[in-house]
Amino acid sequence: MEKAIDRVKLTVVFYSMMNNYQRSRIKCWFITINILLSTNVLAQRAWTLQDCIDYAVAYNLPIKQQDIKAKIKVLDQEMAVRERLPSVSGYANGYTTFGSSQDVFGTIRRNDNLNSNMGINAELTLYQYNYFRNQAKKAASEAEQEHIEKEILKRNLTVQLMEDGSLSADLAGSGTAGLTGFGHAVFTATLG
Repeated sequence: MEKAIDRVKLTVVFYSMMNNYQRSRIKCWFITINILLSTNVLAQRAWTLQDCIDYAVAYNLPIKQQDIKAKIKVLDQEMAVRERLPSVSGYANGYTTFGSSQDVFGTIRRNDNLNSNMGINAELTLYQYNYFRNQAKKAASEAEQEHIEKEILKRNLTVQLMEDGSLSADLAGSGTAGLTGFGHAVFTATLG
């Protein structure tokens, strides 16, 4: 009987401890969620026009694509300049054969051969009707063209953001309230 009473007491104590643990756990989660939500709200700030333009230029997909195209054209230009250089290649071959043979009289002879070949090839085009010079000029002009197109994309995006921002600022009546329109403009301009 005493053992049964001790078990009941132990069960009641364990149950009360478990409830306290669960309560403290729920309190910890509640406090953590409140802290995270309050810091998120405090971390927001108003965007200026320059912030919106910088963000749009940094994350705009057509501008990123144009930047990659410009880098490719610069590499093409470097390759066109290097085509004038001579090409040099080398090779080395080596092989051996070991063996023995027996003739009709029972004499055994060894056949050991060691052979190797080595060489260097060089090729240089002396003149090809200004082909290399013209290719280098063409690649340089294409690289410059891609860079200019990238700058035009940046300028057009900036103008679009300024126009959308001025419209939303005029509709809202104040500059800070109209910055929500900038966010919409940044979003639409970034998506292309």
